[in-house]
Amino acid sequence: MATSNTKRKPTLFIASSKESLSVAEAAKTWFEAKGLEVTIWSENVFKANRNYLETLLNRSMFYDYLVAVFSADDEALIREEYHRVTRDNVIFEFGLFLGRLGINRTFMLLEDGVSLFSDWDGIKPAKFQRRDNMVSAVGGACQQIMEEMSVAMKLKHFSMLPSTSLAVGYYFNFLNRVYEAFERSDTFTVSERNDKGEYIDVATYPIKDRYPVIEVRMPSNLAELGQDVIKKRTQGFKQVRVNAMIRTFPFYIEAELDGTGLPSLFDMPTTLFASYKTIHEIFSAEFLARENNLVHIMDKEVENFERTLRLLIPDGVEREYFRFTKLA
Repeated sequence: MATSNTKRKPTLFIASSKESLSVAEAAKTWFEAKGLEVTIWSENVFKANRNYLETLLNRSMFYDYLVAVFSADDEALIREEYHRVTRDNVIFEFGLFLGRLGINRTFMLLEDGVSLFSDWDGIKPAKFQRRDNMVSAVGGACQQIMEEMSVAMKLKHFSMLPSTSLAVGYYFNFLNRVYEAFERSDTFTVSERNDKGEYIDVATYPIKDRYPVIEVRMPSNLAELGQDVIKKRTQGFKQVRVNAMIRTFPFYIEAELDGTGLPSLFDMPTTLFASYKTIHEIFSAEFLARENNLVHIMDKEVENFERTLRLLIPDGVEREYFRFTKLA
């Protein structure tokens, strides 16, 4: 089973023509110095016996960002005027990634003097001018792109993979409702399952200035959220039901209940298991079998799920009432 315990670096794919590979390499040097994991199209991306389109479709959902080098590779006659334009395949790859990643994560590195398509009118691309030291030449443009990447990391990101939507649903249908229920109630009762599977009342707690801490235990591997795995993992825990004024909420606890202190409640977001299933539906089996691709994609989904939740939970509420920990 693929697992990972390391913090994932943001990943960047750089597209360019063969003629402008030196520009792509300079950009890679610049972005790697800033801590990104960078791949250029020429670095063994296209495998033997695999077609280019299938590879690009997989890659366009694999990376966090794209930078496409729009350089003066060709000359085109457009409405009786000659223009310096970039290679067709770079434009295609830019459009493909733009559709998959969105405008906040897809960037042009535009050579000064290159004509753009009219759909890009009014949008400011990051520009560079060629000179002997290409890393220095692209530095200013790369810095502009890096600043926009930093902004993108503070925004919710919707893609073909479902972690953002799952996080939104988990927050509004569960975490936020729990918090609202505690705000509107004077007390809450925690009921434990007995040996017959029936809920029995165990302890009632007053709600004054404190709410119980809710711990969200995040997996290191999405497969850990499967029903059979969760059943085995929770055998040593007590499954409880919190009865508030509005509705009941299922949780787990590790300690005994006696009503003398607020219990620490925890939940495992099993809804995120849908991401595991989706990954295997939309990526080719060949792509997932290579290197650590499956691990990378799962890490990306877990990270994005947690990041989205942190964006949704008000700062004060998160500090006081919610905790994020790793599923041991």
